[in-house]
Amino acid sequence: MNQQLFLSEIEHPKWEGKIKEIMESHEGAVPIPEQKDEGRHLETRNAFWYRATIEEEIVGIGRLEEKEASSFEVTILIDNNYVGKGYGKIFLNKLEIEALKHGASSIIAIVSPENTRAEHVVSWFESEGYKVLTAGNINILLRAGKSIQLVKIIIDEY
Repeated sequence: MNQQLFLSEIEHPKWEGKIKEIMESHEGAVPIPEQKDEGRHLETRNAFWYRATIEEEIVGIGRLEEKEASSFEVTILIDNNYVGKGYGKIFLNKLEIEALKHGASSIIAIVSPENTRAEHVVSWFESEGYKVLTAGNINILLRAGKSIQLVKIIIDEY
Protein backbone atom coordinates (compact mmCIF):
# COMPACT_ATOMS: atom_id res chain seq x y z
CA MET A 1 0.00 0.00 0.00
CA ASN A 2 1.92 3.00 -1.22
CA GLN A 3 -0.91 5.09 -2.65
CA GLN A 4 -2.60 7.82 -0.62
CA LEU A 5 -6.29 7.51 0.18
CA PHE A 6 -8.39 10.68 0.04
CA LEU A 7 -11.77 11.28 1.65
CA SER A 8 -14.48 13.51 0.22
CA GLU A 9 -18.13 14.01 1.04
CA ILE A 10 -20.73 12.90 -1.50
CA GLU A 11 -23.19 15.78 -1.73
CA HIS A 12 -26.16 13.95 -3.27
CA PRO A 13 -25.51 10.18 -3.23
CA LYS A 14 -27.51 8.17 -5.74
CA TRP A 15 -28.11 4.47 -6.17
CA GLU A 16 -26.00 4.13 -9.30
CA GLY A 17 -22.46 3.72 -10.61
CA LYS A 18 -19.65 2.89 -8.21
CA ILE A 19 -21.82 3.36 -5.09
CA LYS A 20 -24.22 0.70 -6.35
CA GLU A 21 -21.38 -1.58 -7.48
CA ILE A 22 -19.58 -1.49 -4.12
CA MET A 23 -22.77 -1.88 -2.07
CA GLU A 24 -23.96 -4.84 -4.15
CA SER A 25 -20.58 -6.57 -3.83
CA HIS A 26 -20.93 -6.81 -0.03
CA GLU A 27 -23.75 -9.32 0.29
CA GLY A 28 -25.89 -8.70 3.34
CA ALA A 29 -23.69 -5.88 4.68
CA VAL A 30 -26.21 -3.14 3.93
CA PRO A 31 -29.80 -3.03 2.72
CA ILE A 32 -29.77 -2.96 -1.07
CA PRO A 33 -32.39 -0.89 -2.93
CA GLU A 34 -34.36 -2.71 -5.58
CA GLN A 35 -33.41 -2.52 -9.25
CA LYS A 36 -36.35 -0.21 -9.89
CA ASP A 37 -34.67 2.30 -7.55
CA GLU A 38 -31.82 2.92 -10.03
CA GLY A 39 -30.78 6.57 -9.69
CA ARG A 40 -32.72 7.05 -6.43
CA HIS A 41 -31.20 9.50 -3.97
CA LEU A 42 -29.75 7.80 -0.88
CA GLU A 43 -29.77 10.94 1.25
CA THR A 44 -31.34 10.64 4.66
CA ARG A 45 -31.69 13.15 7.42
CA ASN A 46 -28.63 13.43 9.66
CA ALA A 47 -26.50 11.24 7.38
CA PHE A 48 -23.24 12.14 5.67
CA TRP A 49 -21.94 10.03 2.76
CA TYR A 50 -18.25 9.81 1.83
CA ARG A 51 -16.10 8.33 -0.89
CA ALA A 52 -12.56 7.10 -0.45
CA THR A 53 -10.44 7.57 -3.54
CA ILE A 54 -6.97 6.65 -4.74
CA GLU A 55 -5.82 8.55 -7.80
CA GLU A 56 -9.44 9.55 -8.52
CA GLU A 57 -10.70 5.94 -8.42
CA ILE A 58 -13.43 5.30 -5.84
CA VAL A 59 -12.24 2.46 -3.61
CA GLY A 60 -14.72 2.80 -0.76
CA ILE A 61 -18.06 4.19 0.33
CA GLY A 62 -18.84 5.29 3.87
CA ARG A 63 -21.73 6.79 5.76
CA LEU A 64 -22.02 8.48 9.13
CA GLU A 65 -25.55 8.75 10.48
CA GLU A 66 -26.35 10.63 13.67
CA LYS A 67 -28.32 8.31 15.95
CA GLU A 68 -28.56 10.45 19.06
CA ALA A 69 -26.72 13.41 20.49
CA SER A 70 -22.98 12.86 19.99
CA SER A 71 -23.35 9.29 18.67
CA PHE A 72 -23.02 8.30 15.02
CA GLU A 73 -23.44 4.95 13.26
CA VAL A 74 -20.71 4.15 10.75
CA THR A 75 -21.07 2.15 7.57
CA ILE A 76 -17.92 1.37 5.61
CA LEU A 77 -17.60 -0.64 2.40
CA ILE A 78 -14.35 -1.17 0.50
CA ASP A 79 -14.13 -2.21 -3.15
CA ASN A 80 -13.20 -5.91 -3.18
CA ASN A 81 -10.06 -5.14 -5.22
CA TYR A 82 -8.74 -3.13 -2.24
CA VAL A 83 -9.84 -5.33 0.68
CA GLY A 84 -7.00 -6.60 2.87
CA LYS A 85 -4.56 -3.86 1.88
CA GLY A 86 -5.03 -1.52 4.85
CA TYR A 87 -7.28 0.98 3.11
CA GLY A 88 -10.30 0.09 5.28
CA LYS A 89 -8.36 1.06 8.42
CA ILE A 90 -7.32 4.40 6.90
CA PHE A 91 -10.86 5.06 5.66
CA LEU A 92 -12.37 4.22 9.06
CA ASN A 93 -9.91 6.55 10.82
CA LYS A 94 -10.83 9.36 8.43
CA LEU A 95 -14.54 8.72 9.02
CA GLU A 96 -13.97 8.86 12.78
CA ILE A 97 -12.31 12.26 12.39
CA GLU A 98 -15.27 13.45 10.29
CA ALA A 99 -17.65 12.22 13.01
CA LEU A 100 -15.73 14.29 15.56
CA LYS A 101 -16.14 17.34 13.33
CA HIS A 102 -19.91 16.73 13.43
CA GLY A 103 -19.89 16.58 17.23
CA ALA A 104 -19.62 12.84 17.85
CA SER A 105 -18.05 11.42 20.97
CA SER A 106 -18.79 7.81 20.06
CA ILE A 107 -19.30 5.70 16.96
CA ILE A 108 -21.52 2.66 16.67
CA ALA A 109 -21.05 -0.13 14.13
CA ILE A 110 -23.85 -2.62 13.57
CA VAL A 111 -23.03 -5.89 11.85
CA SER A 112 -26.01 -7.62 10.29
CA PRO A 113 -26.40 -11.41 10.47
CA GLU A 114 -27.15 -11.29 6.72
CA ASN A 115 -23.60 -10.09 6.10
CA THR A 116 -21.82 -13.11 4.61
CA ARG A 117 -18.58 -11.99 6.32
CA ALA A 118 -20.18 -10.95 9.64
CA GLU A 119 -17.77 -12.80 11.95
CA HIS A 120 -14.75 -11.35 10.13
CA VAL A 121 -16.26 -7.84 10.17
CA VAL A 122 -16.90 -8.01 13.94
CA SER A 123 -13.28 -9.11 14.50
CA TRP A 124 -12.03 -6.32 12.25
CA PHE A 125 -13.94 -3.65 14.16
CA GLU A 126 -12.62 -5.11 17.43
CA SER A 127 -9.07 -4.83 16.05
CA GLU A 128 -9.80 -1.13 15.40
CA GLY A 129 -10.71 -0.50 19.05
CA TYR A 130 -14.46 -1.12 18.95
CA LYS A 131 -16.06 -2.98 21.86
CA VAL A 132 -18.92 -5.44 21.38
CA LEU A 133 -22.06 -4.30 23.20
CA THR A 134 -24.23 -7.27 22.28
CA ALA A 135 -24.18 -9.83 25.10
CA GLY A 136 -23.58 -13.47 24.25
CA ASN A 137 -21.55 -15.62 21.90
CA ILE A 138 -21.15 -13.73 18.62
CA ASN A 139 -21.31 -16.83 16.40
CA ILE A 140 -24.47 -18.13 18.08
CA LEU A 141 -26.12 -14.71 17.95
CA LEU A 142 -25.35 -14.30 14.24
CA ARG A 143 -26.70 -17.78 13.45
CA ALA A 144 -29.85 -16.87 15.40
CA GLY A 145 -30.31 -13.83 13.17
CA LYS A 146 -29.21 -11.20 15.71
CA SER A 147 -27.19 -8.13 14.76
CA ILE A 148 -23.97 -7.38 16.60
CA GLN A 149 -23.51 -3.85 17.90
CA LEU A 150 -20.07 -2.41 18.60
CA VAL A 151 -19.05 0.99 19.95
CA LYS A 152 -15.91 3.10 20.14
CA ILE A 153 -15.43 6.24 22.19
CA ILE A 154 -13.57 8.61 19.86
CA ILE A 155 -13.53 11.87 21.82
CA ASP A 156 -10.09 11.08 23.29
CA GLU A 157 -8.69 9.30 20.22
CA TYR A 158 -7.73 12.19 17.99
